[in-house]
Amino acid sequence: MRSLVLPLLLAAAQVPSDVAPRPTGSRYGSTKPVDLATLAATPEVFESDNVQVRGTLKVLVYPRYWTLEDEGARALVIAGHGIDPSSLTRLAGFRVEVRGVARKLSPHDPALDKQSYPDLPVRPKGQPGWPEATITAHAVWDIEDEAGGKPKGERLAELIRSGDVRPGTEVTVEGVFRGRNLFGDLPKDSQRGPDDWVIQDGAFSAWVTGKRPSGKGWSLDPGSRGDARWRVEVTGKVEVVGDVAYIRASRVALAGRADRDEGAAPE
Repeated sequence: MRSLVLPLLLAAAQVPSDVAPRPTGSRYGSTKPVDLATLAATPEVFESDNVQVRGTLKVLVYPRYWTLEDEGARALVIAGHGIDPSSLTRLAGFRVEVRGVARKLSPHDPALDKQSYPDLPVRPKGQPGWPEATITAHAVWDIEDEAGGKPKGERLAELIRSGDVRPGTEVTVEGVFRGRNLFGDLPKDSQRGPDDWVIQDGAFSAWVTGKRPSGKGWSLDPGSRGDARWRVEVTGKVEVVGDVAYIRASRVALAGRADRDEGAAPE
């Protein structure tokens, strides 16, 4: 299993496991284990509580905000003071445990936030589709799950290897961004359109069509080898022609940095 022990958590690791580190000057009490679905449905019940919640971490607005997700339930994750945002992004796509202070996203009142929560960052102004429940994180750990610590969702390699994918089947897969076939992962003549780009999972690769590799707050350049250091999550309808897979994307999300050997260019 890939282990992610982050420098930002070293101080937290020195504290007994049943005592969560608290922000300076906090009055948020001892840690409350909370189910994400319960927090998402009734965020007002946990206002100002020090909570412990588990789910899959995903990038919402790079590099400032993330979501914690589990079976349809979502909460907005805000980096607390002292948390390195890039470290959170490296955990994107993994099941994690987040400990932090729960607050409702609205109403948006920066002045009141600074007065009521002087040791926490001000909550952002909500946007359409954002969850109402928020957690201002002061500690994040990666955790093992039933899949052995791998990101949720189907693996591209498994889909292609199975041979059972029917044309038009909708899938959600995650892999390394490989630009416009910059590393020759797929046959040169297999590209269908000038804006198509490649996603790779181990020895398997697929063309992504219909969506650019970008979203709110982030964008990858299909012509840049340097951008092949990122993982992306793609939802779309898959088609396999011979040995080549195509995913007509309906959604593309940034899923964190790739392992050093995953995104490396061949020598």
